[in-house]
Amino acid sequence: MLPPTRPTSIDLGFCIALVVLTGCASARTTRPAAGPPGARKAAPAAPPSAPTCPDDAACTEGHFPAPGLAIFTADERRIVDLATGELVASHAISKGAAAAMGVDDEETTVEKFEAVDFDGDGIDELVEIELSRSEATASRSAAIYRIAGRDLVDAGSWSLMDSNGTEGWGCKHDFRYSDPDSAGRRTVSIGGGEYAGEGDPASAGCDPDDADYILASGTFQPAP
Repeated sequence: MLPPTRPTSIDLGFCIALVVLTGCASARTTRPAAGPPGARKAAPAAPPSAPTCPDDAACTEGHFPAPGLAIFTADERRIVDLATGELVASHAISKGAAAAMGVDDEETTVEKFEAVDFDGDGIDELVEIELSRSEATASRSAAIYRIAGRDLVDAGSWSLMDSNGTEGWGCKHDFRYSDPDSAGRRTVSIGGGEYAGEGDPASAGCDPDDADYILASGTFQPAP
């Protein structure tokens, strides 16, 4: 019988190398598979651009209740979110009196368009004052719109001046509103009428006294 032999240093080195290589191979098999060559991660979506006011519109910023941009065009009023550009509420504009009579030369000038919180709930309403003229009529009016769901609804409107186009201006009123009270509410005041026509102002419905209104239950009502 041949005597047992001891492993040489070469044999030990080979075994150690084999164990190391086997371990590395095992580690490599558990590593997640890489993507195809040249693959790139998808770029993050670009943030939406802030809405801007169209050239043919009147615009004002406000809180609805998030910061938003109110846009008033010949066809509609709408409010969009300043951060996302998404529609908050809108209201289509119906034809005016002149257009309804077949007169298409009516010109409307927006004299005031602003966002004001009238009831202190943190959501602004929209104040509009318009001057409309045509061959047959002319008028100045004020209106306040509020948000109701996805709609803009009329909360109150007043005639400030009117004319039939031949007799000149009739009764003239001014429009103003107060600073907020302790509850954040504002009072709308329609100034006493100034009669610009002939005859008795009372017969023309030209009240010389101021009239005050507050926003309650969604509409403007005479102040107590």
